[in-house]
Amino acid sequence: MKIAVLSRNDHLKCDIIMDDRGPSMFYKGEDLHDIDAVIPRIGASVTFYGTAVVRQFEMMKVFSAIDSLAITRSRDKLRSLQILSRRGPLILEVNSSPGLEGIEKSTGVDIAGKIVEFVELSIARQRRPKDRIRA
Repeated sequence: MKIAVLSRNDHLKCDIIMDDRGPSMFYKGEDLHDIDAVIPRIGASVTFYGTAVVRQFEMMKVFSAIDSLAITRSRDKLRSLQILSRRGPLILEVNSSPGLEGIEKSTGVDIAGKIVEFVELSIARQRRPKDRIRA
């Protein structure tokens, strides 16, 4: 099994070919027609071209450990939070802060109380004696 690992900026050395023979790709002049899987590691500053390379592999029916849509969504923090909020904790994103009262009113959560509770719990954890290993 041939696995391509696209380490940082390796994808910038890939040439994407789109013609009537179907999608193909070259890396430093070498044809990548027989790749079975790809593990992309795309840097944030080169997301656009990096996801284009991953999409090309997807079009070539090559398995990708992380698909191009997942990479794109992970770079959009608001979209990531929207997806996570479907099943996770309540996430509130606002353009202008409504203050604690506005957040408490819209969520029904005592924010100040939760903050105090968290701080008290954190302090209690720090003050607990550490378990010591005795030989």
